[in-house]
Amino acid sequence: MTHTRTEPAASHTVAKVTTAVLLGAVMLQTALLLRWVVGPSLVDGRELIGLSAQERSARLAFGGGFADYVAFLRAHVPEAATVIIPSEVDDYALGHVGIMQYFLFPRTVADCPSQQLPAECVAGLGGMETYIMGVGAFPPAATALARRDFIAFDSRLGLYVPRLGTPVQP
Repeated sequence: MTHTRTEPAASHTVAKVTTAVLLGAVMLQTALLLRWVVGPSLVDGRELIGLSAQERSARLAFGGGFADYVAFLRAHVPEAATVIIPSEVDDYALGHVGIMQYFLFPRTVADCPSQQLPAECVAGLGGMETYIMGVGAFPPAATALARRDFIAFDSRLGLYVPRLGTPVQP
């Protein structure tokens, strides 16, 4: 008795083609993901050579723009000064006391109390050793500029520095 195969050969071919198409689609999706999503966030290790631990940490954790702004702050704020930062609502990293204390050490970092309006908080700050980070709408420019000068870092960030000749307030 001869036994013939009743299963059509086409079903094996369809399964192989379907598998090949799915495998190709997965490979294409992976390549696009690596190229457009993962690739831009990778850092070339050579650019980190010679940087301090703080500079490397800033670049790796928050990006080059953050690191450059921190370097700007460190260059313009004396080590014995106090830096007033915005709230975390304005900018999570720049408004986080712990993060900014790490990057601006040995400077003192403080923020306005959450129950106080930024304009009221900034209006009460005086003295030659108090600097205010300018982040977006923080602090209100009219209030901050009453006794301070503004040094721009970019269109969104800057630093309010004590104006020479400003009387020291308690």
